[in-house]
Amino acid sequence: MHLISRLRPCQSLAIQRHGLCHGGCVTVLARAHTHVFTLRSLIGMNRHHLYEHPLVAERNQRLAIAYSVDNGYSGMESSPEHLTTTAITIRPPIRNRLLAALPHAVYRRLMTQMELVTLSFGDILSEPGDPIEHVYFPENSLVSLLTLADAQHGIEVGMVGHESMVGATLALGVGASPFRVLVQGSGRAMRMKAAPFLRKFQQSLSVRQQVQLCSHALMVQIAQSVACNRFHVIEERLARCLLMTRDRVDSNDFHLTHEFLGNMLGVRRVGITKAAHALRQRKLINYSRGNIHILDGDGLEATACSCYALDGHRHNKG
Repeated sequence: MHLISRLRPCQSLAIQRHGLCHGGCVTVLARAHTHVFTLRSLIGMNRHHLYEHPLVAERNQRLAIAYSVDNGYSGMESSPEHLTTTAITIRPPIRNRLLAALPHAVYRRLMTQMELVTLSFGDILSEPGDPIEHVYFPENSLVSLLTLADAQHGIEVGMVGHESMVGATLALGVGASPFRVLVQGSGRAMRMKAAPFLRKFQQSLSVRQQVQLCSHALMVQIAQSVACNRFHVIEERLARCLLMTRDRVDSNDFHLTHEFLGNMLGVRRVGITKAAHALRQRKLINYSRGNIHILDGDGLEATACSCYALDGHRHNKG
């Protein structure tokens, strides 16, 4: 097998496709970690699918192949004499799905106006009526959108993770936050000032399309939450909330206190404690000091209300 020399982000490399070695596989050495792909698995795989491949998304900020193998290759070479070379570019992956869906040239222009920030659990990014000064594109962080009944009581109506953005109401011409925007899960996000975001939104069709899609998905999520809060019992709603959190942080382990969950679901803390205890008794979750671990994802999905299946379908499509 002809091995590829060690790679670094943004370097180009040549892959020698050799159908007789290792069952027709390509070996990529990246930062001393070896990833193997069959040639057939590479053909036709666009850059967004490829960087999410579990073998790529493994270590060290997850190097990714940004372009798929092309040149019309559709089969294995029959002998060592029939070797071809295809150039591929290695780049760090784009962790936010909205940004990843943009053409790369558009994404690069946006990145000149962005900064990477760390969001901490419990931080309030804005209150209702506050001017929107920044938009956020979460990577592995999670943000809760709460509507307030009064100064002390609120309920979560939306949840934003790596599938979307915070501050999309700017695209509707609304410069003030309609929600309390609260960090539910610590992690990274890309942040951009409101003024340059609006300029890019107005200038780029692809940016407008992706922001409008995410805005529509959020409106549907908010409407579904209204129905869920009215018709479903606390245990079902808690299961849905935990699953939605898991999906957006890509982990079965996360931090949510009972008090925080009570605020999210609009119920007293004792109600959350009873519901969480019931889920633990059925060995669906475990928790200690606000650290939650999902033990049985399938069982938790069976317990959750039907709203989760609808949200999960839309989230996976995104």
